[in-house]
Amino acid sequence: MKTIKKSLICVSLLLGVSGVLNASPKKVLLVTQIVDHPALDAVAAGAVDYLRSNGFSEGVLTIKQESAQGNLTTAAQIAKKFASEKPDAIVAISTPSAQTVVKAAGGKIPVVFGAITDPVSAKILPSGKEESATAEVTGVSDLPDFPDQLAFIKEVQPSVKTIGMLFNPGEANSVTALSLVEKAAAGLGLKVITQAVSKVTEVGQGATSLVGKVDAIYVANDNTVASGLEAAIKVCQKHKLPIYAADIMLVEKGLVGMRGYDYRDQGAQVGALVAKILTGAKAHALKVEHPEKTRLVLNPTAAEKLGIVLSKGLLQHGTIVGAKS
Repeated sequence: MKTIKKSLICVSLLLGVSGVLNASPKKVLLVTQIVDHPALDAVAAGAVDYLRSNGFSEGVLTIKQESAQGNLTTAAQIAKKFASEKPDAIVAISTPSAQTVVKAAGGKIPVVFGAITDPVSAKILPSGKEESATAEVTGVSDLPDFPDQLAFIKEVQPSVKTIGMLFNPGEANSVTALSLVEKAAAGLGLKVITQAVSKVTEVGQGATSLVGKVDAIYVANDNTVASGLEAAIKVCQKHKLPIYAADIMLVEKGLVGMRGYDYRDQGAQVGALVAKILTGAKAHALKVEHPEKTRLVLNPTAAEKLGIVLSKGLLQHGTIVGAKS
């Protein structure tokens, strides 16, 4: 009888715990990005996939995603709307989106950012540190290894001396990247010539203005330029001017190649931070992370069109993308 009573008590306790878990309200995660393009989409997908694969099924977590379609006013409107809904956390992908979300959240809602080059310079985090007891913000910075990427360009083009850089001075991440690229270039004996563009429609003309002045074009972390990259690629192919980008996902669009970070992997890191917050961790207690993996991606067909022949050594170690000749 005692054994039966103990068993009944244990079953009752288990049923009680199960009832509490089932009765707990579904958590809500809101995700926003400044524009739709492969890198930002990959961060969002990587984060959602991580969460869905690690205990946060649709029955446990509601995820809502919105894009500002490149419009800063829309980004601010989305941020305010998200904050008013008081979700359990907000994921903000890209610097403009994170800036508006952090402002709207006012430290009352945990914010996890992704695809941001320098969260401190962008004033997403307090100056001088990557964590703060007063800011419920954390995330994953996509700061590239600029010295390594410029070294890759020199490996592909040993005679390169001048690098052209397209950038939007209105993007904090792009301004930071430019400063770091210039520093890295100086260490490698390279000169950087810049060309500012403020709109996606200006990217092609910006590339045209660099023709004859530079040996190659390099695009760092810039949402405006990435969104209008096809126009720049057409100009570069016409004039056989090699073009590279920090984002390896852009290589298949017609770039030579690059060694860098995978944005889907970064998305998984974002998802892991969100999971910690949803299970009780405080955002301010989670240090900002940096990408953990690198990949070499090459586009031999595009490289040939741009007057570049990739070495067998590189081809043996890289992931090949682009249509075959």
